[in-house]
Amino acid sequence: MAWTYDASQLATSALFRVRFLSGDTISTDPLVQDEEILYLLTQTSDEKLVAAMVLEHLARKLTRYASKRIGSLQVDAADRALAFAKRAAELRAE
Repeated sequence: MAWTYDASQLATSALFRVRFLSGDTISTDPLVQDEEILYLLTQTSDEKLVAAMVLEHLARKLTRYASKRIGSLQVDAADRALAFAKRAAELRAE
């Protein structure tokens, strides 16, 4: 499975536009695979809707993880899930 992103191709690539809208643009922290986005793009051509679907998927996925504290650093999966869900709702509203 692959993860790709090239901001210079936003004008020509629906895949990269969905990544941009969903915030999945950091190669060292990939969130979903190209194939997952490309599948959703076969279901609808509405890129904002696809980005919302990606974010909703990520929110559901994160609910499986507990919050963790490592020394003074706390990682809260629930907060991240809520942020993904909020951004999905914003995209759906657009």
